[in-house]
Amino acid sequence: APFRPRVALFYRDELDRWLLPPAARARLAAVADIVTPPLDEAAWRGHAAALRDVDAVLGSWDIPRFDAELLAAMPRLRAVFYAAGSVRGFVTPEFWERGIVLSSAVGANVGPTATFAEAMIVLSLKQVWFYLREKRADWAYLADTASSGVHGATVGIVGLSRIGR
Repeated sequence: APFRPRVALFYRDELDRWLLPPAARARLAAVADIVTPPLDEAAWRGHAAALRDVDAVLGSWDIPRFDAELLAAMPRLRAVFYAAGSVRGFVTPEFWERGIVLSSAVGANVGPTATFAEAMIVLSLKQVWFYLREKRADWAYLADTASSGVHGATVGIVGLSRIGR
């Protein structure tokens, strides 16, 4: 029989229908056995028996920290596929010592996150949050266009991450 990896899901339960909709779940199930429901930091210990034979993890937000205890529960773990950005919150020195392969969606998230940050800056310069709270029918207060736009504004994003770049 061909090798079928055993996969654990490590993310918040409410993300399941978004991260693994039926078509994606079917594609994954065609090549691997999904052995856990979505697990977060609070839930993984209750599934320790299933984790013993896990070869790979599919994770996202609220993935547990891969400390010595979690890694000991998954002695066969060879790969983690992280469907989110930065891995700093869950990867540990013990993780790297085990030589586990790590894949992250950080590259796919960079453009949309930078675009969102830019949009929030522009909306803030246009004072959208103030205007959303106003219950006026008279738009005469918009006559002062110098204070309600981006004309002449200098905007910058400072950061050392890919989003800042």
